[in-house]
Amino acid sequence: MRTLCLVTMTWMALGLAPEAGAEPPRLAPFARVRPISREAEALIREGAERSTTIRTMLARIEVSDVIVYVDTQITPRRLVAAWTRFVSSSPVSRVLRVHVDPTYPRQVRLALLGHELRHVIEIVEAPGIRTVEDMLRHYRTHGVETGDNQYDTAAAVETGYIVSDELLRSRGAARLAALRERDRRALSSGGSIGG
Repeated sequence: MRTLCLVTMTWMALGLAPEAGAEPPRLAPFARVRPISREAEALIREGAERSTTIRTMLARIEVSDVIVYVDTQITPRRLVAAWTRFVSSSPVSRVLRVHVDPTYPRQVRLALLGHELRHVIEIVEAPGIRTVEDMLRHYRTHGVETGDNQYDTAAAVETGYIVSDELLRSRGAARLAALRERDRRALSSGGSIGG
């Protein structure tokens, strides 16, 4: 609701307010997790549809003070498959950027998204992180150093594996749903699938 009011007030200030009785603008289902490309938007949407873990993390971020920009552009220096960076903060919000390397297979990119969203949740749950220095200090004590000022956590690694498992199960469920009824009965009872 607060976001809708802010959008409406901005439109009014710019003289772009809709006419009386017009439908208000539709907001993205995840207003705090903001894709910066169509590929990133598709990745977030698919992750939310196929992974309970991703969907739960997205919902948690929505009720936090964190805004996350998700990027899937190819970067010139690919040192890691995905990363989370602290961008800025204000008295009312903190801004992060998540990057997922688009050259990996789709399933891997979704698991990497889950891994990075877990880092976002870690930051959501640490309200004292208001600067890059705060974030580095936090991860020096709560993470494992993987490079020069680069850290990871067991929780993020585990989340990546959990998301990967969910994706495998969801693909299996989709295949099962596509089978004919007789074949589904045979498969679920241990029989073979026939034609």
